[in-house]
Amino acid sequence: MIFFQKVFAQVNFHITFATRSKERKFLNKIETTVRKTENQVRSMSSEQIVKHIRSGSSVG
Repeated sequence: MIFFQKVFAQVNFHITFATRSKERKFLNKIETTVRKTENQVRSMSSEQIVKHIRSGSSVG
């Protein structure tokens, strides 16, 4: 799950420096999507994750 921690760090960094509200809303959407994906991945077995990756579908 280190990947997600790196994504959150980057998103939070950008949110901190986002001056326009549109940018902030966009980045908040990204963060929400990443959190949902992280939760779904945590609840999946490794076999399910591999199937998702092989089928080319996004998680969710």
